[in-house]
Amino acid sequence: NHRRHLRRSMHRAAEQGGVVLEGCRELPPEQVEPLLRTCFKIERSGWKGRSGSAVLDVPAAWDFYLSQAQQLARWGEFRLHTLVHAGRPIAFEYGWQTKGVYCTPKVGYDERLASLSPGQLLRWLLLETFFATGEVAAIDFLGPASSATTRWATHRYEIDRLLVSDAGLASRGIVAAHRGLWPLLNWLRGRRTAPSPPSSVPI
Repeated sequence: NHRRHLRRSMHRAAEQGGVVLEGCRELPPEQVEPLLRTCFKIERSGWKGRSGSAVLDVPAAWDFYLSQAQQLARWGEFRLHTLVHAGRPIAFEYGWQTKGVYCTPKVGYDERLASLSPGQLLRWLLLETFFATGEVAAIDFLGPASSATTRWATHRYEIDRLLVSDAGLASRGIVAAHRGLWPLLNWLRGRRTAPSPPSSVPI
């Protein structure tokens, strides 16, 4: 069903002028900001922008992604892919690639063209590129499973929680209290183990 849906979406896109996958890599850190901002404007144009939760509407989130992307560019691992239609990007996928694994924590698409399934088309064309070049052995979607990622996944793995303190006494006290109270809380809830953590979905 997913394959049939993608073929129909690609056919509709072709009737409306077609789509092209473009990618950015090996960029100097100083060239990252304008490209990343253009992509996150796509996210802001949809429901996240209307709710005020888009990355560009949260200064701390934007600073984090920009700093992360610039550092990845310094390492040569930064990746930014866009799906272009009628001369403008309508979907993007931000991530990084290292040791044969492509990690993608952030995607977005223009909701006005939702009938074309631009995010899914981008991923389809990107996977074709990975298979053609052989440079990527696995894709990690870096987060809980969702309908957008499980359609592509072949398996999933569990991740765990991690609590870390700084050098302060208060922080170390909180970690110690957590270590001591967590088994008790689980016992009170009638469970012997901690709740299952969320899953990430690799291919």
